[in-house]
Amino acid sequence: MGFNSALPNNYNYMAALRGCARAGMYEEAENLIEEIKTQGMKPNNSALTYTMEAYNKRGNISKSLSILTEFLGNKKELTLQMGLAGLDSCAISGNSKIASLIIDVMKSSKNGPTMLAYVLAMKAYSKANDWQSAVKLFHEIRSSDCVPSRKVYREVISLCAKTGQWRISAAILKDLIESVPQTSSADFSPNYDFLWNIVAGSMARAERWVEVIQFINE
Repeated sequence: MGFNSALPNNYNYMAALRGCARAGMYEEAENLIEEIKTQGMKPNNSALTYTMEAYNKRGNISKSLSILTEFLGNKKELTLQMGLAGLDSCAISGNSKIASLIIDVMKSSKNGPTMLAYVLAMKAYSKANDWQSAVKLFHEIRSSDCVPSRKVYREVISLCAKTGQWRISAAILKDLIESVPQTSSADFSPNYDFLWNIVAGSMARAERWVEVIQFINE
């Protein structure tokens, strides 16, 4: 790139890497990272995160996760942006193990996981059909001070239904109907009919006709 007197990791490098992330230009991002290294400096968190986002944009998930695992292996503090980029990789690839690792690392941070982080982790579990991890995380969210968003409920209910865990999906749907505040917020207003059909369909596939009738009459 050839910034004559500019230091590595400055505004110019970050602006260029941000553009690479948005456009999915991971090869250009790789070149910028190497240029930063030739200056005798290590790429900072933002530089690595933008590179991960560029990889994600083009579906090069293995390289994105390799950056993350190397970073975590060095016991460095995970930023929210990098954690979300890693969870996005996991959601795309269905890597439930690393998704759980990221959530655990985020829990030890000052602010903890965001709702978006939870949603991306749920998507990773859904991709991997890992209903056990999804249910475990769901109950952890419910036992905390935050209310699971509509997207979190939808992911865990859909996953449990498609993997034959109709009892769990029905229980979580009931929890949603009874516990979530009725609000006009788009993120928290669930489509009950859609979720109800998913749960009833799971019961029907298991030929649990008595439970289907009971479910209908509740």
